[in-house]
Amino acid sequence: MPVLIDGFQLKFNTRTRMAERRWGSSVDLVPVIWLKDWRQGPAPRREKDAKTPPRRDSFVAVHCADPADMPARAADPQPFAVALATTKTRGEGQESFGEFRGVFEVVATGIRLSPESFEARVVRRLNPEIVPSRLPDETRSTETAESR
Repeated sequence: MPVLIDGFQLKFNTRTRMAERRWGSSVDLVPVIWLKDWRQGPAPRREKDAKTPPRRDSFVAVHCADPADMPARAADPQPFAVALATTKTRGEGQESFGEFRGVFEVVATGIRLSPESFEARVVRRLNPEIVPSRLPDETRSTETAESR
């Protein structure tokens, strides 16, 4: 069942572990990142004259559905969208999809975390007015032959 988060309609696909994101007449598939994999980065050193505390960057683990795509995605310097979700624990410690919490733009840091995941730095939270100019290849219009 789709839910409305940050102005986007999001629907979790259990087979691909991706989220279908809809806004206006646009649809794309974005990776789902898990709240448990979100971390604050170490604070940069403060300058002597700084009057405000340093900004702390946030980082997430991005899991690739196809491990063959991981090296290319981890090395790509272009930002991309992800959907943040929680997990819920089922019996015997198994985890499953919980709920969506937001849509974010991230950029890969080049750090490989496992054979199928890499680290990305969170750039900003997205809404339909702030959609990255470069959409993934999976983007397609919702217009079908029947509606033409």
